[in-house]
Amino acid sequence: MPRPGACQLLKCNSARFSVPKPPVLTHLGRLVVPRLGHCVRIAAGRPGASMDDGDLPEDPFLADDAAFADDSEIELDEDEKAILLGTSKAEADPKYSSRDEEEESVEELARRRKTTRGRVVETLGDDLLLNLDDIVAETQRGGALRASQSFSESGSDDSDDFDTDINGQNSALASSSYPALPQRKRFLPDLLKSIGYYDAAESAPALEITNIITCNSENASEGSLYVCVPCEDDPEDEELDGHNWADEASDLGAVAVIAERPLPGCLLPVIQVPDTLDALAAIAEEFYDRPAQRMQTIAFVGSYGKTTSSWLARGIFDEAEKDIGIIGDSEYAINTDRLTPEGDIWAPTEADPTETLERSSPFRIVERAGKYELPPTTPDALHLQKVLAGIADRGGTIATVEICPEMMMDGRVDCLHPAVLVFTNIDKTLAENCPGGLDEYVERLSEMFASLDENQTAIINLDDEYGRMFARDVEKTDAQLLTYGVTTKEADVCAEKTKYSNWETEILVRTPVGRLEIIIPLPGSYNVSNALAAVAVGLASGVKLVSIVAGVEAVEYVPGRTEVIDEGQPFPVIIDSANTPGQVGRLIDEVKEAGARRTILVIGCKGGTSSEYREAIGSEAHFKADVVFFTNDSPGLDAPPEIIQDIVNGLPQEVLARHAGSYFPWLQDVHRTPQWFESWLLRYQSEVGRYVIEDRFSAIRVAIGMAKARDVVLVVGRGQDDRMEYWDGAPCPRTDAERAVGQATKSMADIESPEYKEEERWEAVDDYYAFRAEEGLPVQRETITGWFDDSIESRNAIMRVAKNLNKLKDLDRGTLPWTRYPEEREQSGLSASLGMGEATGAGGLDQYLREMAEEQYRKNFAAGEGGSSDEEDDDEDYAEEEEEEEGATAY
Repeated sequence: MPRPGACQLLKCNSARFSVPKPPVLTHLGRLVVPRLGHCVRIAAGRPGASMDDGDLPEDPFLADDAAFADDSEIELDEDEKAILLGTSKAEADPKYSSRDEEEESVEELARRRKTTRGRVVETLGDDLLLNLDDIVAETQRGGALRASQSFSESGSDDSDDFDTDINGQNSALASSSYPALPQRKRFLPDLLKSIGYYDAAESAPALEITNIITCNSENASEGSLYVCVPCEDDPEDEELDGHNWADEASDLGAVAVIAERPLPGCLLPVIQVPDTLDALAAIAEEFYDRPAQRMQTIAFVGSYGKTTSSWLARGIFDEAEKDIGIIGDSEYAINTDRLTPEGDIWAPTEADPTETLERSSPFRIVERAGKYELPPTTPDALHLQKVLAGIADRGGTIATVEICPEMMMDGRVDCLHPAVLVFTNIDKTLAENCPGGLDEYVERLSEMFASLDENQTAIINLDDEYGRMFARDVEKTDAQLLTYGVTTKEADVCAEKTKYSNWETEILVRTPVGRLEIIIPLPGSYNVSNALAAVAVGLASGVKLVSIVAGVEAVEYVPGRTEVIDEGQPFPVIIDSANTPGQVGRLIDEVKEAGARRTILVIGCKGGTSSEYREAIGSEAHFKADVVFFTNDSPGLDAPPEIIQDIVNGLPQEVLARHAGSYFPWLQDVHRTPQWFESWLLRYQSEVGRYVIEDRFSAIRVAIGMAKARDVVLVVGRGQDDRMEYWDGAPCPRTDAERAVGQATKSMADIESPEYKEEERWEAVDDYYAFRAEEGLPVQRETITGWFDDSIESRNAIMRVAKNLNKLKDLDRGTLPWTRYPEEREQSGLSASLGMGEATGAGGLDQYLREMAEEQYRKNFAAGEGGSSDEEDDDEDYAEEEEEEEGATAY
């Protein structure tokens, strides 16, 4: 069996993986029966029905089906009703009974799979739609809303051609339906004059500009204008300044250069400006015809909740049949078509080797290629305008933009001019990491809200202390203000009631124009706040209440944001991008408050992070979660065992000191110890519920296999990211300069020799590269990229592991190793000759282990095996165990 650190490319074929859709699709009171292929109304009463049939829009499926043109009802048997309505047999038949644990599972499944969907509970008038002035004015006066004025942007009540994919997005539009893109050309002097750079325009040659590029651009073409700005990889590194590559701009098709200083060696005309970053933002906005002002642009600012709020808002506008673009952490897109940072429709440029895979593989790196690369949350000033233009030029009428706190201080969003500016919240710890710290970040946001005019709208979270301050700033302007809050009941949009579970959240929302009942598949109170923000965006945009409810509920998940994996198992598996101690702790707290019996956490740290950060993650995980699996998370150039060691160093000293006399460290991966020690190591780790499994594939499956009804499995840190970086293991070529210095360190060839154990090899590698760095020699350590998607792996683990393990009723999976009989664990963890008291005493077990190890090594050396155990016998024994258990053995 390969070791966890082994780098091996996997290429294999299997059935194509597809995310299965739910067996029942519900929308505004209709039930889609996949077996029958059309919509029906249930003859029997539907529990918790939300709307009268008269409130439902005309159903195109029924209208097109001659057999049901008269809206006839289909009689269903009790089993079919139970399936369609999400009820269990226990609910359908009062005489039904089962064992306690099975009853818990059935009840839990019934609770989360009910088809009671959201509804408009109350409106202040028939089909009432108000403009924002009416909403705000009447809300502030506390009076009743009597008049109505429809927005030109309002969505239609008709649901004709309603067609959604699994994420609630309108799939009727195809890339071919977009209008032809304009061919832009501007003379350089005219372009500079239009943005107020008159002095620069006087010296600029009369060249025709057809494209704008920087050192951060992917696509270049003839007739480009090259603007010298810092490289996005490291803006503080003077070596990575765009001025240094100006002389090479002609090779990219550039005909002129915009710079801050003279460039004597440049062969192209150079136009000097005081600040190239400011000039780039203005030039790009003008050249691409001010795309943000050609659409309703909605910007989200704050520390958390931007992605979820914008995705829920996206669902609302999809339901209102608007062409919507999105710029954020998950993707750049228009409708269902993803965009590149250059604003073009994305298409793979190479074959995807994982296309036929339904999962990755343990202890191997699966090649990643032909996949969409996650873009920066907020692109630089040039690419922000390019993507916005890509949306507007294709007919987009609405665009949502997430403004990342770390990326808003360099002026890249100064030319955005959003029609709606949404504030979610501020996390002080996260804001301190922004350029300039918390104070400068708050000041920058305050300036943005204070500068809004009468054509702009601010939507602000009053639950946040800074939100209340920003609301006061907006009140001093002519801009319109709409507030929301979960706990602040005086907010315009607030949550009157909430009902939490770890499968979904039910919210009764009060708005100035009516009350809504919304069910979102996102657990946690912070997702209630995100849903309220999306509702406020819909109100400010004039979307009807019915479309707001349907749009929010059409979003079945937000990629990597408390994404609930539900394959019928009696416990939720939640995928989340939480990767800071605060985020991890908050997520676990929310899950516990929603009723989790036990939280099982899978977590790791990326390579390149500090040891202090890793220790903080380990400490938060230990004190918050019930069971923790420490595992890999894109280790990069760092050694996986070193990352794990830094994480476990964050555990309390009383935990680390347990079994201090053990022959091998007990908080490490089981594969890094001799096989005879594995059962002891697992016992030690089971005593505290803290496990180390470096291979993330295995860690997820063991965690899911251990879960029972009402447990919650949390797989955190990566979210929707499907990239895993590993050191490629390639040596640096030794140089003549290094040979002249002398053999201060072993060569990489020596390091790779079999005489080195893996831990020693990592130390030697670090020494080797440290030596090269000290001598000023080139360091060429590279990484390779593998494919690993937490969502896909978790779904596969549920379908392949959890369901099969549940068939083995006598298998004890509470701790490792899993056994069928209690005496197996006793024998695997403790020698019968020791007894519990002696084994757990000050020196009994540890002394016994040392003596056992020494005796084993003496026998091995005497047999001429060099201190290694008989691996062939071990492999044979392991294979026999696997065959006996038929896939259900312990990890």
